[in-house]
Amino acid sequence: MEDSVTTLRPLRHNETLGERAYFAIRSAITSGSLKPGERITERDLATKLEVSPTPVREALRQLEQEGLVVRTPNREVYVSDMPSASVAEMLLIQGALRGIAARLGAEKITDEEVAQIQAVLQENEEVLETGSSELLLELADRFHALVDQTSRNLTVVKFLETVMAFDPIDRLELLNDREYPRTRFEEHKEIFAALAAHDRDQAEALMRSHVLRAGQLIFGSLPDV
Repeated sequence: MEDSVTTLRPLRHNETLGERAYFAIRSAITSGSLKPGERITERDLATKLEVSPTPVREALRQLEQEGLVVRTPNREVYVSDMPSASVAEMLLIQGALRGIAARLGAEKITDEEVAQIQAVLQENEEVLETGSSELLLELADRFHALVDQTSRNLTVVKFLETVMAFDPIDRLELLNDREYPRTRFEEHKEIFAALAAHDRDQAEALMRSHVLRAGQLIFGSLPDV
């Protein structure tokens, strides 16, 4: 368990300690710090996060519902070993949800949100050639989070939070190919242009294909639906 779980971030408004523990453990799983098949215990996690076992228990219960951890008949808890096919299917769902968020966002986007997304795109362009893979991934995630928020649909955003827990770790490796960040950036600009123009059909289509194209690079192909 050494250094496998991040420290808890500060409380957000109306956020419980259990929710903070959940995000910390989920981050450790999705980043690969906690490995598939690794056994985890409430006591070890609570010690690492410097909390009581109760919020960790709440967090593990939610992660079990999402399929990120599994519990054996003798109550031992392990990080799930998600098959590639299941993760690929999650990407299909992510593409559909993000497409819906972009469609709704094209209807509702405000001038302030346009400016916020423009600022992220500007920062992204400035570091395309020199930025680390981690920074480029962070900027891409900020772009998508802003687009998701323009939907102002809590159901879509909540579903996306669950689906994103299965986001493949391989995304970071793709960014080591310096041509890939440029391609993704150009796609982000096209999505933004559709949003700013309030073109619902184009925003949805571009976002859906953007997500699926990344999945195809990671998996070679995606399952048919």
